[in-house]
Amino acid sequence: MSSEDDIARRVRFFGVQDLAAGWYVPRVAELVEQFDPANASSDAMDLIELHNVQQYLEHGFFPPEYTEAERATARSRIGQIRSLVASFFSSIDDANCAALISGVDHEYHADLLELLGRHKAYERCNATTMLRVLEQAGVHMSELLACKRLQAAYDAEVRDQLLASPSNAEHLVRKHLQKDVREAVHLPRSLSQADARDLLERYIDSPDANPNYVGLIESAPVSSDTGVDAKLKLRAKRRNAEMTEKFFENNKGFRTGTEVRLSDEQDAPVKFEMDDSDGLIARFTYSSRWLDETQDNPSILNNFQHLFEFADRNGLLTLPSYPAQLGGLRTIYGNGGQDPLSGGSRVPCRRHEQPPSDAAIPALSGAHGQRSRGSHLLVLRGVHRGGVRRRELLVPAVKPRSHLPGARSPPLRRDGERHHPVQPLGRERGGRSRPLGDHV
Repeated sequence: MSSEDDIARRVRFFGVQDLAAGWYVPRVAELVEQFDPANASSDAMDLIELHNVQQYLEHGFFPPEYTEAERATARSRIGQIRSLVASFFSSIDDANCAALISGVDHEYHADLLELLGRHKAYERCNATTMLRVLEQAGVHMSELLACKRLQAAYDAEVRDQLLASPSNAEHLVRKHLQKDVREAVHLPRSLSQADARDLLERYIDSPDANPNYVGLIESAPVSSDTGVDAKLKLRAKRRNAEMTEKFFENNKGFRTGTEVRLSDEQDAPVKFEMDDSDGLIARFTYSSRWLDETQDNPSILNNFQHLFEFADRNGLLTLPSYPAQLGGLRTIYGNGGQDPLSGGSRVPCRRHEQPPSDAAIPALSGAHGQRSRGSHLLVLRGVHRGGVRRRELLVPAVKPRSHLPGARSPPLRRDGERHHPVQPLGRERGGRSRPLGDHV
């Protein structure tokens, strides 16, 4: 296996359900047919590859043209391969570990650590020697922390390495604060809460701190288990603001957000406009007179359902945040925390708009930058004033069956007719989507 093509084709077992399994089967069959226990390789890479071949055989991955006799012959190799791999890794000690495992490539690091632990190499080798050899082989801290057997054998030494660099605080964040982490993180048992707190603080102050991880520390709940306290959260908040300000010193970025206004002269209960003259600003203007005249309890409920869109026509809250509503870039590059509520933004289309269901939140609290989503497909009328594209939102009326007794009736349109609720965008029978036509 000296050529680059052969090295690129080394067998790896990613799991029974992985789509790459079928692609590796021909190579697995080739290695099994060439396998000779009496003349086997003593190279670590070749033996780790045989370990992966063994897993294919154990799960019954064979070429479709194999006969039952050929399958039985291949299965008979499982014990021989297992014995050969075990013999090699059981022979590793302080004297030969550098020569035997220093050349293992990154693709086999996880298997290397697992096989070393399975065959007691960590008990035979001194921690200083083994960790130095693994470092020379390019094994990263994240890979060391993913191996539970190594943590049990070299607990104190791994703790010292973890605390040596502020950048290693990212592993603590991945363990306690970040969700959807692919690899397991086994922290040393000797790592105290004070150690974790100190490491996180040094990371926040370091010049190479990642804003995503600093943001997760800022939004994390206070807990003695993670080392996060109120002072650390404040420190992360200030550091996050500092990095954000520095980032935009030479980068104009893209201005986006939500503005909410109250108007004493506006007749319509609410008007919506998307200002794209300088970024993308969703602007909601509510009529003060309408709000003043609808202060009885039924009308207040109607306003929250149909004016602010807190609930849909079935009375279900539209406020929950769903992963499907996050932006594409945020899904790819963002790091989500385990506890904070994720919020995203949705860019409105030109002729129709789904207003944010939490549009009333900034109206009541003065907050900005709320995420955009809603439950109705609404018709917008485009108006150009002063170079700004303005779109007036036609508010859907209350359906007769859900209209509360004593509530004020929906407003009249200029043509004298009352607004009618527009059907939400969905699917018709047969699974076909309804076209984005005029829904009035």
